[in-house]
Amino acid sequence: MLNISGHPYGIQFGDFTKLSNSNLAIQASEYARDMEKYHEFHELMFKAYFTDCKDIGSMDVIDEVALKCNLNLQELHKRIEEKYYKERLKSIKIEAENYKINSIPTFIINGEKKIVGAVSMDEFERVLKDVF
Repeated sequence: MLNISGHPYGIQFGDFTKLSNSNLAIQASEYARDMEKYHEFHELMFKAYFTDCKDIGSMDVIDEVALKCNLNLQELHKRIEEKYYKERLKSIKIEAENYKINSIPTFIINGEKKIVGAVSMDEFERVLKDVF
């Protein structure tokens, strides 16, 4: 079922059976954001988890993705060890709670409209036309 839904977007889902703790991957994605490599990192991490069925809670997997993005592993590890992103992630969590976000993807448009889940482009257009 997932592969049917993902096919139009070029997404191939693997047969993953493990739910990873994504905390380290989220911290690493914030480091990638700071290094202006967020989108590249995010796409590769998505593929590592959903297509390749890798444990994105593992620093080995995170390092593998980070190296593909030419990120500095030593600096990345230091920031994670020092909990460099703790406050940023805490504020993001508070903002998500304020919007009552409990699933992904969720899109907040203009601070007033919320789109939850993988919706069609027609639905996105309808909401955007309502807002703008």
